[in-house]
Amino acid sequence: MQLFETVRNAASWYRDPYGFLDQRIAVGNYDFRVDLPGSNAAMFVGSPELIDEVIRNRNLVGGEGLRFVQPFTGPRALIVISGAEHQSRRRPIQKVFFQSDDRWMIELTERYFDLVSRDLTANRVFPLVRFYEQVTLHTIIDYVLGVKEHEHAAIFRLLKNWMQSFESPLWLFLKPLQRNFGSLTPWGRFLREREAVWNWIHSHIQNAASDSRSVLARLVADRNAGKLQISDEDLVWQCIELLLFGHDTTACGSAWVVMHLLDNSMSRTKELDSAHYREACIKEALRYTPMVVHVTRQAVADTRIGGETIRKGQKVFPCAYLAHHHRDHYERPDVFDPGRFIAGNPPPRSSYFPFGIGSRICVGMPFALGQMNILLRRTLDLGRLAKASQEQTRAQRKFIIMAPEKGGLVSYESLS
Repeated sequence: MQLFETVRNAASWYRDPYGFLDQRIAVGNYDFRVDLPGSNAAMFVGSPELIDEVIRNRNLVGGEGLRFVQPFTGPRALIVISGAEHQSRRRPIQKVFFQSDDRWMIELTERYFDLVSRDLTANRVFPLVRFYEQVTLHTIIDYVLGVKEHEHAAIFRLLKNWMQSFESPLWLFLKPLQRNFGSLTPWGRFLREREAVWNWIHSHIQNAASDSRSVLARLVADRNAGKLQISDEDLVWQCIELLLFGHDTTACGSAWVVMHLLDNSMSRTKELDSAHYREACIKEALRYTPMVVHVTRQAVADTRIGGETIRKGQKVFPCAYLAHHHRDHYERPDVFDPGRFIAGNPPPRSSYFPFGIGSRICVGMPFALGQMNILLRRTLDLGRLAKASQEQTRAQRKFIIMAPEKGGLVSYESLS
């Protein structure tokens, strides 16, 4: 009976995370335990006061519970390490992405938006997520690696080939699929394409030809100055992590903003001329449909949260979707309302965390928010937007994040 329940929970959770959580929200259940494959008696936490407990609990650590992403990020990328090593690694990376005046990001985003939008045709349907992914991947390649134009084309092609080999989340969750039976099999192709990306970036590091503004150049400079301990091998994996997670989340988040505006007939409002209002729309979209549904903490010793015993090795999931839809902290949480981020009343502590929590908050948060604002402005400038379907936009799992179904199909009517 327990096995049947575990399988049923897993099917519901992996197929439709939002729907799985909405069932709990409907009965006011924001904190609960559930058996999932590989996470027995996992605790989902959506109440801000319990999330605060998780943040303060030193026996609940990040990184440990994310080992399943190692085939994609390597064994020692920022997302999978913890403790003092994690903090020492993240500081120089965060320093780059948290710049208050990042004109290079703006320049790159504008340039690649113009480049990719040339292939769009007025009144022809296209998936917003795919469009934005092209822009953000081009941008993050230059920003992280600092490559020259001819190098850019080469690594862009290699990354696209690799990412196309693991678009399904099943590669993460079904370990039996991760078997190498030769380069013509799916996992064999994945390993072959990954090796090509890894070798290219390793060679780029060896040639020491990065633009001095890039993340890579700054990390190498910190290493040379004795401020950072990191091997070339770990540096390659760190770059890969930033490339993977530094473009798809921004692309999906940007697509969600546009789809919510269209769903609510708000895409033509004059307020969108204001960067402040666009920022509010972005924040509300990240509240309403957080791309990363939850973060993960794993117990390194027996501990307690909210009166519940968490055994060593068990996982706790501070859940953004649950917290963002908590009726005690948001008025009409099931309504898309950018005004809630304009009124001057910030969300309660630990009730809003689309970029993670505590000391492991996303290192690229201000970069992503700034880029999403640019993408929204430039998209609205294309012309009058329209959805391909009149149905309310649904969510669809895309690897480990949530995206608009079918990539958010839209068209535009040119203003020129």
